[in-house]
Formats: sequence, C-alpha cells, structure tokens
Amino acid sequence: MVRFIYNKRKINYMNKKGFIRTLEAVIAILIVFVFIYVLMQGSLTTKSKTSDSIKSMQEEILRGISESESLRSEVVNFDKNEGTKNYLGADISTLSGNSIVEYVYDNLPTRFQQNYALVICETSCGIPGSLPNKEVYTTAVVITSSLESNCPECKPKIVRLWVW
Repeated sequence: MVRFIYNKRKINYMNKKGFIRTLEAVIAILIVFVFIYVLMQGSLTTKSKTSDSIKSMQEEILRGISESESLRSEVVNFDKNEGTKNYLGADISTLSGNSIVEYVYDNLPTRFQQNYALVICETSCGIPGSLPNKEVYTTAVVITSSLESNCPECKPKIVRLWVW
C-alpha cells in the first residue's frame, strides 16, 4: 500500500512539472506577441497621424479655392483662358502668374512647396508624370460653377492636389 502512494505522488509530481513547463512556454509566446503588437501599434499610429495631417491640410487648401469667388471663377473658366488652354488635365504647379497656383503655393507648408502637383480637369484626372516613387497623398474637389456669373457653357471641373 505504501508503494502505491509513493508511485502516485511521483506521477503527480511529474505531471505538475510538465504542466509548469507548458505554462512557461505559453506565457513566453504571449509576451512575444504583446511585444510585437506594441511595436507595430506605435509605427502605425505615427503613419496615421502624418496621413491625417496631410489630408486635412489638402482639404483646407481646396476648401479655400471652392469658397473664393475669384478662384472658383478662374477654375470654371480654366480652359477658356488663352494662357491655360494647353494645361487642362496637366500639372499646373509650374504655371506662373496663375492665381490658383499662387494660392496653393502660399498655403502649402514650406516642406511641400516644391513637392506638389496641381491638376484641373473636366471629367477624370490622370496621374501626372511628375510624381516621384514615394508615398503620394491626393485630394480633390469638384467646382461646378461660379455664383457671380451665369455661365451655361461652363462645365464642372475637378481640382486635384497631389502632395509627397
């Protein structure tokens, strides 16, 4: 009878030892997963904050264009002006003397003043050829008419701002 109890205690001790080692392995795996999750969360949050700040900056600039009567009128009549006829659907960020380009340039932060493209088009804007192989952020607004002028032949235009 004594022998049986001794063996039972020995068996229970062995089972506890295996259980503790298994528990240690599970805890180690959980610690590794938590560590990886914390590291990934920090990098995703930084990227998300940057993306949100650039998007809000772009939307603010385009909102300014859509709310300014003179800029709206210039957008709606963009292809009718002699100096801008060939620029419809093309990057106009290098076009000098244009009040839309000047407005965008003046409202961009200094780090983006050389790193942007501005396109005005009628239906769908293609991708400008000047875009680099980087992360590029884009936002667009549709300008349908100028409130001051009743222009039935004026077609809606899309103003798209690309920033990198």
